[in-house]
Amino acid sequence: KNFAIIDNIQIDFENGFITGKDAAVLAADFSGELDGQGHKILNAKLPGGWAGHGVFTNNKGTIKNIAFINLLGSKVTTNVGIVVNNKGIIENLYVDYVVQTGTHGDYNGTIASMADNGSEIRNCIVNVRFADGATLPPNQGSIIGKAGGWTGYVKNSYAIINDTGITGINFNEAAA
Repeated sequence: KNFAIIDNIQIDFENGFITGKDAAVLAADFSGELDGQGHKILNAKLPGGWAGHGVFTNNKGTIKNIAFINLLGSKVTTNVGIVVNNKGIIENLYVDYVVQTGTHGDYNGTIASMADNGSEIRNCIVNVRFADGATLPPNQGSIIGKAGGWTGYVKNSYAIINDTGITGINFNEAAA
């Protein structure tokens, strides 16, 4: 199935946790196409916990042309990203992500927690900002948390860390 976002989506920070089936706001298992058509999702918060949290749990489809503005990371979480496990295509995403104090966990990535075999991430930009006193956790990848296979790739995608001018692709862990 194909879906399109037809207008910006404004979420209230106080009640704006991204939650839903299996900790995914739109779909636990997604295999269609979502075209944001350049629209924005503003002021969403990823929930805390010890399981994968994201807008999608598993992506085997195409997610494109969306800007996530002021996406607030949770304080305690593991396997978090826009997509928890990506085996599909993610392209033309802009993510403005705010790391909170105390954020930690395994394989956190702003766009994808795990980029598995078949994963394609291209033409994406991630802007990582920090709440007061927060730092990039040791297991955080700016774009992906873990590359889980040899057949996926990240192409023409960049991370900007806290307005420092440091740019590049940051992987927490790659497959051996």
